[in-house]
Amino acid sequence: MDVMVSVLGFMVGFSDHRHSNVQYLVRGHPYPRDMEPELRHLRYFVAVAEELHFGRAAVRLRMAQPPLSQQIRQLEAMIGTPLFVRTSRSVALTPAGEAYLDRCRRVLATVADDVHEAGRIGRGEQGRFDIGFVSSAIQLGLAGPIRRFRERHPAVHLRLHEAYTAHIVDRLLNGEVDLGVVRDADDRDDLVGTTFATESFVAVLPADHPHAGDLAIDAAVLRDDPFVFFPRWPASGPTSAIFGRAWKPATHRTSSRTPPVGPQWRIWSRPASG
Repeated sequence: MDVMVSVLGFMVGFSDHRHSNVQYLVRGHPYPRDMEPELRHLRYFVAVAEELHFGRAAVRLRMAQPPLSQQIRQLEAMIGTPLFVRTSRSVALTPAGEAYLDRCRRVLATVADDVHEAGRIGRGEQGRFDIGFVSSAIQLGLAGPIRRFRERHPAVHLRLHEAYTAHIVDRLLNGEVDLGVVRDADDRDDLVGTTFATESFVAVLPADHPHAGDLAIDAAVLRDDPFVFFPRWPASGPTSAIFGRAWKPATHRTSSRTPPVGPQWRIWSRPASG
């Protein structure tokens, strides 16, 4: 059963004897005990506390005064103590109201900051961004875009991870990096890729090699020559296809795919979710 508690003068006298004719009306637990104030209650309370006038607070909140007064009474009932001293001429904060005002301002400021931060993270303006890249990408001017990204998004913690193409692909699929700068990578349905550069292969030959003076050379004529190259295990499909024409069939697997003009540089990322 709801209990209406009337407190005359006694409590007010502790804060200001001029309000000795004020009557507090506070409901004793009219709402479920597990009910807690919501953000709207805090905003309403702060507006009234700063205006010290229910009419002006209602205008500020763009709402009617009766619902505002009802919400403040509801908040006081949930807390279990008056937050305002109300007279026919003025509204003032009780000691509990003054203490609660500071806390409400901090809570609302924190919530606003959290909302803005979540939005910035969602837009890629804040948070952490991991980029995987092959070391040779630096020669294509990778440092320039990274520098401009940091200038535009200073709040983003940018982390760089050097690795082979195959490793970068695995990290993209595992969610360990957000973007990869790779070369000669196979097309995949589960990654979004954009080709941004294509290079030509150059064969570095001894001066006395039979084809050292050639302006252009077919990889097949180098089939019997030893190669100084990356280990086979990180090689991608396109790279294997290109050098399959030069590797011996007896020791290396060949590919029937037509090789591109040269290695292709691609930027990969995971598809956007939702």
